[in-house]
Amino acid sequence: MGAGTYTMKGACMAEETPGVGIGRRMRTLREEGLMSRPELAERAGVHHITIDHIERGLVARPRRTTLDKIAAGLGVSAGDLIGAPQPVTPQVDFVTMSRLTEAERRRALGAATDDQAHEYRQAIDRAIDSAEGWRSEEQDQAALDAYIAWLHDLRAEADPFEGQPTTPGQRAGLATTHASMGA
Repeated sequence: MGAGTYTMKGACMAEETPGVGIGRRMRTLREEGLMSRPELAERAGVHHITIDHIERGLVARPRRTTLDKIAAGLGVSAGDLIGAPQPVTPQVDFVTMSRLTEAERRRALGAATDDQAHEYRQAIDRAIDSAEGWRSEEQDQAALDAYIAWLHDLRAEADPFEGQPTTPGQRAGLATTHASMGA
């Protein structure tokens, strides 16, 4: 037998390659985003068979350029796909949070300190005030209304996390509860 293989009851099984873990994480993120493989392929600009092969662990070491494209299509970083270590306390600022999916924002808010959650809400409030001020200018009102509605959605999403349980662990339980309620 070659390197990287072992036998179990006479069957030859390959050791898990990095691609297997990447594929599992990719599928989980895709399903959390309620995307089909073809939808992800279109968003990422790769062939749907590439998505299929990576998710099934058939690609031992996916190319970084491919992972970057898929990560962008999923709205996550390539590190999220690769399984890079995550910081214990996430960065909870408006710019970072606005790039995350709703599930990722909930996880980050669940792990954030009360001060971080408060500062994030204040940043959203400042963005809403600023956007409301643009209404008097000649702007695309439909796009502005959509942006303001999105800001209000972010604010509503963050509301349960401020002034609630004081430890990140307690807040993480709150994130799970709100996610399961569809809040």
